[in-house]
Amino acid sequence: RLNVNQPKVSALSNYQLDGFSVERLMNFLTALDRDVDIIIRRAPRSRKGGRILVTAA
Repeated sequence: RLNVNQPKVSALSNYQLDGFSVERLMNFLTALDRDVDIIIRRAPRSRKGGRILVTAA
C-alpha cells in the first residue's frame, strides 16, 4: 500500500521522520485514507516568529 520497506515502516512507527520529505509523508497519509489540511495564519504579536503544529484528529 505504501510501497516502503520494513525499516522505513519501523521508522515511521517510531516517529523518526528525518528521512522523509513532507510531500512523501502527505502521500503516505492520503494513501491511508487520511485527509491532510494545511492552515496558514499570522502568528500572534506576543510571539516572535512562527511555529509548526501537527495535530492528529
